[in-house]
Amino acid sequence: MSAKRCHTDRRRIRCVELDVKGVSEMKEAIIAAIVPALKKVTHRRFFENERGFQGEFRANLKAALGIDFPDNTVIEDEHQKRLENHGLRLRPDLIIHVPYDEKTNPSRKTGNYVVFALKKRATEKIAIEDFGKLDGMIKALDYRLGVFINIDDSKTFYENCVVDSRDRIICFAVKKDGDNIVVVRAP
Repeated sequence: MSAKRCHTDRRRIRCVELDVKGVSEMKEAIIAAIVPALKKVTHRRFFENERGFQGEFRANLKAALGIDFPDNTVIEDEHQKRLENHGLRLRPDLIIHVPYDEKTNPSRKTGNYVVFALKKRATEKIAIEDFGKLDGMIKALDYRLGVFINIDDSKTFYENCVVDSRDRIICFAVKKDGDNIVVVRAP
């Protein structure tokens, strides 16, 4: 399995085949795009509805990324992962990946970059459940990064992330405070 190495070229980032250091650079580039994408979700309505927030965030993230992934990479609302095809039965909220094609991908683990879990005002219990789901998807499908976003709250619950893949999970909390959008990141 190969990783991608990313190079900054003005405001764009180009990913090419390379090593683990390149994976770290790609993750940092994606993380750097998440904060402005979250801050551009400004309409109060989107903080009332998880799916509405997700759609607006996805559009903002696509515009903020500036990463040249392979041409067939997409950011999409994911459909159900099937046990017989994926080794687990979960539905992530968003993913950045190259859709599986048996003609071009050696396995379903190839081309999986980021998996997202979004929750509106998550409780500690719900956050822990989502960390377990992110861990399962990272392990089963080799996602490079798992992202938990707690909508309309200031708690990231990162301290409760005790899964094996903790080093590949980052948490955000985003809340509208008057005219300001407040984003908290952990770690």
